[in-house]
Amino acid sequence: MPANLSPGKLLAGKLRNALRVCGLSSGLLTSARSMIRGVTSDGRFVGGQTLDNFLAEAGQVLLDTGSVFRLGDTICLEVAEGQARSLITLAVGRHAEPAAGPLLANLIGIEVGDGDGPCSQSLLPAKLVSALLASDALWAAMPSVRYYSRRPAFDAGFAYRCAGWHPDSGILVHGPAVEPIIHEPADDGDGPLDRLPPHLRGLLGEFCWRSDADLVNAVGLLLTGVLINHFVDDPHPVVLVDGNQPGVGKTLLVQASGQVLDGTEPTRIALGRDDELEKRLCAEVRDSRRTVLLLDNVRTRIESAVLEQNVLSPELSFRVLGQSTVVRGPNTFLWAITSNGASGTPDVVRRAVPIRLQHAGDPKARRFHTQPLEYARQHRLAILGELAGMVVRWLQQGKSDGRHVHRCGRWAATIGGILDACGLGRWFLANSEEAEADMDDGLQDLAALAEHLVDGGDGLCVRVADNPNQAGKVPKDWVPAFTATQVLRDQMLVGTDRGKATKVGQFLAARVDRSVHIEARSGPLVATLRCRDGRSRQKLYYFEMAAPPEDGEPPEGVRSESSVVRKASDVSALAGGFDPTAVDGLIDREQRTPGLTWFDEA
Repeated sequence: MPANLSPGKLLAGKLRNALRVCGLSSGLLTSARSMIRGVTSDGRFVGGQTLDNFLAEAGQVLLDTGSVFRLGDTICLEVAEGQARSLITLAVGRHAEPAAGPLLANLIGIEVGDGDGPCSQSLLPAKLVSALLASDALWAAMPSVRYYSRRPAFDAGFAYRCAGWHPDSGILVHGPAVEPIIHEPADDGDGPLDRLPPHLRGLLGEFCWRSDADLVNAVGLLLTGVLINHFVDDPHPVVLVDGNQPGVGKTLLVQASGQVLDGTEPTRIALGRDDELEKRLCAEVRDSRRTVLLLDNVRTRIESAVLEQNVLSPELSFRVLGQSTVVRGPNTFLWAITSNGASGTPDVVRRAVPIRLQHAGDPKARRFHTQPLEYARQHRLAILGELAGMVVRWLQQGKSDGRHVHRCGRWAATIGGILDACGLGRWFLANSEEAEADMDDGLQDLAALAEHLVDGGDGLCVRVADNPNQAGKVPKDWVPAFTATQVLRDQMLVGTDRGKATKVGQFLAARVDRSVHIEARSGPLVATLRCRDGRSRQKLYYFEMAAPPEDGEPPEGVRSESSVVRKASDVSALAGGFDPTAVDGLIDREQRTPGLTWFDEA
């Protein structure tokens, strides 16, 4: 017994210990913290305590709380924020976060005492926090969250899951209670806006859609967010929101969508260098609050290896800045890109679903009577209920797949089937071919070549009624046309003749049987790139020229907008006096492209 403690102090110490055992506290704040004995404040084990026993006891405490989860490559702690709940990261890739120790103090403390006097209590030392959160046994035993959501979700069997942890499906929902609202669509004679449920109609009704297909694709965007956990192994596309000029509401549409899906607006991310983009995306993936990734106001050609590697990947993987740690997690994010006169690589454009906005006149003079962002805040639960109701209606009608075609086939079949059940399916993805022709810079280049060659280019063009057996030339004979139109400009300026022919052959082979609309002296034509076999197994390429359909509707895959004509005319004007050595006199196509107006002014 220590000589400096009076009998009264000893009695008070025993009383405090007894209150602790009974789960009581003499203070105003109570805690469910568990105390582990035999550990000093500097992390030494005393009184028979061992490292194995400590890790087992502390790990069991975390498991027993029911508030610590494994999410992808992280360990997260569930915390209360008023009436709501959220997740805070404790460890990433077996590496403890700086705030992990103070956060774990809500659950675990350590103490040393002989049982007769007052105990010495302390927070977990940092080295024990790191050892605990790196424990193989803990990671193996931790409940694993397959899908985390801030809104009700449909599990793999399309059972509706509301707030809470659902161990049978691995779904953790931190969100409000939402009841599905089943809406009976209007008559077939009405347009898509009239067929929407009332709150979805209120949210989307005042945007200046270029076509009905763009409106329905926006509904598909929201449905994709609601069912995003179904499109991980079978991927979902990136959303490409394109406008004919600044200020038409591209960013506002994505912000309102994020407000509906997550209860918060998405962070705006700039599409810059890939290393900077990876850093920003890593920060967003680590933040469990948002599931919409907004690459806002892209002013240049959409080209990024990081995007092409990740948008369709089942698992996202980003390196933490300044560390060897890698953040990994399922791709349960909705990727959205906004741009004016969007232009991108074929890989990006073909992985996208287009949503186009178009306004004639000054957009500054245009006013929303219902502010979409505020409307999304006020009516979030009703909009989520209507979206869930669309899924329930589809389930009630037999869960039939749609017949819509997209690179993300399972996504297109599911979202298309839901829209079919709600009377909207015929507009879904109906703008894809036209939008791809406008945005795919490879098809823009194809149109430039066709217009340059249509009234010349002996052996490179043939009319539909003519015999194609004498048409076509090998790639090396196409090099002058590529040089004149600045297609593959950089490759045409340097390299050997054989290297240039190889690049031309690769470009042409990738676009065989693709069609574009062009303007010739005789009027509009449809140009389709064809290929036939020549001698010695050589490939001969040529354009097949045909009049456009009489009804004015372009055939599948054909570019019909005047943007093609404008760009092709711009490039063909260079054909007469182009000097491949005059580098300083070149017009930079990549810089010029964002400035093009991609829509008819009328």
